[in-house]
Amino acid sequence: MPIYQIYDDDGVILRTVNCPENMIDSQVIIGHEFYVEGQGNDQDHKIIGDEIIKKTDGEKADELFERRKGTSPRIGPDLNDEEVDLIISEYFLGRIDVGKWRIENYGLLRKRAYPDPAGYLDGIVKGDQDQIDKYRAECMAVKKRFPKE
Repeated sequence: MPIYQIYDDDGVILRTVNCPENMIDSQVIIGHEFYVEGQGNDQDHKIIGDEIIKKTDGEKADELFERRKGTSPRIGPDLNDEEVDLIISEYFLGRIDVGKWRIENYGLLRKRAYPDPAGYLDGIVKGDQDQIDKYRAECMAVKKRFPKE
């Protein structure tokens, strides 16, 4: 059974279907989608003039960057600043100003770095001012590390 790539006006592969030749017209939205027979996928290929063409590494990187904009990398709480910056830079393929991103996303970075509030609550319950002060100091260090501006 033939395999078809369904694509749009821009040559973007929307989906792959496997169906008999006499059924392919029922798989597309007439006037908005088109098809070509052959192997391909939306990650690695595009359609140009009814031909399945491999995307360049640059095109793949551009698409990945577009998908990642508006999202955030996974940043663990135990990383130092150099490691955080490296993760941010790699996640956005070196295409953003890391310092600017850190300021724009300070809330997210703080949330991931704040200490567990259980220590604070435990200090309150036990009346342990040193434990409460330690928690507050750790929170203030996070605020200083990831400033609003």
